[in-house]
Amino acid sequence: MQEEFIPFDSDEDLPSKRHRLSKEEQLYGVFYEKPTTVKKTTQKPAKQLDESQLEQTYGKGFSLLQKHGYKVGEGLGKNSQGTTSLIGVHMRKRNEGLSFSKPEKQEDFTQPLIKPNKKTKRDRKLNDEPKVTDHSDEPEDLPPASRALMTKVSVLENSLYSLQYEEKQIIEGLAELDVKEFELVEMLEILTNTNESWSELLNAFIEIQHRSSHLYHELFIHENYTVPIFRGYFKKTWEDWVFKKDPLKGLEELKQWEMIGNPKEVIEIWLEAIKRFFNKKWKPKKEIGNNIDALEIWKKYIPTETWDELQKIIIARLSLEIDLWDPTKDYITVHTWIHPWLVLINLASLYPKIINKFIGALQHWNPKDSSAKTVLSPWKPVFGKEWNDIMVMHILPKLLYFLQEMKIDKDVSCAKNIRHVLVWVGLIPFEHLTKGIEKIFYPRWRKVLESMLEDDCDMDTVANWVDCWKKAVPGEVIVLEI
Repeated sequence: MQEEFIPFDSDEDLPSKRHRLSKEEQLYGVFYEKPTTVKKTTQKPAKQLDESQLEQTYGKGFSLLQKHGYKVGEGLGKNSQGTTSLIGVHMRKRNEGLSFSKPEKQEDFTQPLIKPNKKTKRDRKLNDEPKVTDHSDEPEDLPPASRALMTKVSVLENSLYSLQYEEKQIIEGLAELDVKEFELVEMLEILTNTNESWSELLNAFIEIQHRSSHLYHELFIHENYTVPIFRGYFKKTWEDWVFKKDPLKGLEELKQWEMIGNPKEVIEIWLEAIKRFFNKKWKPKKEIGNNIDALEIWKKYIPTETWDELQKIIIARLSLEIDLWDPTKDYITVHTWIHPWLVLINLASLYPKIINKFIGALQHWNPKDSSAKTVLSPWKPVFGKEWNDIMVMHILPKLLYFLQEMKIDKDVSCAKNIRHVLVWVGLIPFEHLTKGIEKIFYPRWRKVLESMLEDDCDMDTVANWVDCWKKAVPGEVIVLEI
């Protein structure tokens, strides 16, 4: 008997063949073809020009970059940190605003895209068959092969739309690159026609910044061109700078630099020049007024951390000068070259060293030497509590010993000697000085007066003697009772 022919798509044959079909063929039918992966076109990198071609193309602008250390093939910047590759392009989707910044998921166009209608029916069949979306407007009796063919057409339409969108994004990106390249060429032309004078350089970069502010930062013009060029200018300005001759050199340029940059980007060049002066050429005892006035002006325009570092340099230099200072021999008093700096710098760290110098000098001091008062008195408002300790421990004992040994007799000229003690009134704590005078001086003075009265001296002589002592000793210090 002849075998009966069974069609391919008959219900009898389909279950037996299903195990030999792939998942895609089961889902889309036997006409399914694997989609080919769409290769994205990329722009070939531009051929890099050599040095002679760059010089011929950009002229003086390229020469100006070479003067500041640029080498062909390397990035711009102090440490060649500038990019040497093409600028990346970010493709935006249709109807996507400029402020949109969420990360996008890369679509995989290698898989077929299906646009199901809103009205779908899901049938769960035996043997875990894949879910197939049925279009409501299609005839229900449509053969499976035709249904798979229509699905494949839909996938191809979606892929074509995606390719068209991607092509449009690439064209827009290339147009944006052309705009950036044109702007960069115009910026370089401005630099090419600029001399190396400060005003022309400043005006050129202000014009570049105003011409296209977003590209000025996006193309790293500030890091790769502005900062290196102006650092070179400031370095040349302060390279052989003598601070005491022209203390405000470069200040006006630093003020104007703030219009396009940050003082921190160039101020370390100024700090290095200042260090050279204060560490090697500065003479603290002779050069005082001009330096302080100039630094007080500079302080307004330099960063705080730079000023703190400068203070450390000045304090270290003054400390070294104090080590070389001898209070007993130096004719220039220490306060004349230390106190002026107190308006700018806190010198409390130097006070212990100065006090030790004073204490060493007072060991051999005689109260008749008035120079000690001249040297010490300006430090009373500066030392604070340490001042009273110096007076009570190192000055008062010598004054009281002087009162004990001082000559007191009938001669009125003896009254002049007490002035060596009384000059310290107001410097030594008052209660300590008055107690010492009452305990040591007054009993001796009263004993001489009583002896004059016992010897029947002329009363006019006695009265004159007492008046001389009253004039020499103020009443607020001690009351001379008769």
